[in-house]
Amino acid sequence: GQHVLHAHRFQHGAHGTAGDHAGTFRGGLHEHAGRTVAGTSAPIARSVAMPSGVVTNGRRVAEAVHTHFPQVATMLGRRRDYDSDHNSGRAVDIMIPDYKNNAALGQAIAEYMRANASAFGITYVIWDQHIWSVQRGKEGWRRMSNRGSDNANHKNHVHVSVR
Repeated sequence: GQHVLHAHRFQHGAHGTAGDHAGTFRGGLHEHAGRTVAGTSAPIARSVAMPSGVVTNGRRVAEAVHTHFPQVATMLGRRRDYDSDHNSGRAVDIMIPDYKNNAALGQAIAEYMRANASAFGITYVIWDQHIWSVQRGKEGWRRMSNRGSDNANHKNHVHVSVR
């Protein structure tokens, strides 16, 4: 078994501080899911509506969000986008409700996904114009160039790519 970091630990100091490459890119989380994470061997709930073609790890990411971040109502998966993992069903976009006033939720989800990358088969996470990847994990969150819009800069959603 793989282990999943419990969402409640983010509130209680399990994350680093700004400047700590293992920590958050904003220096701390202010909100969290409030519930612990079940083991990853549980079956995928059928109640998570994901577009067809999303790979198993993508469904597992969606189920974790559905279970531990219930305020999220919309997640997007496979779509025609040849420059993205969405085209192959290897990406999930977790849309943040009222994102301009709810950045802490997006940050909590991004940190949760990063902390559980191994358990969910995550290759990289993008949130709020920052990227973290397994391949360059020691570098922490890296700033991305401005792509022109909140959607393109991942300010309104957390992008999670999986194996």
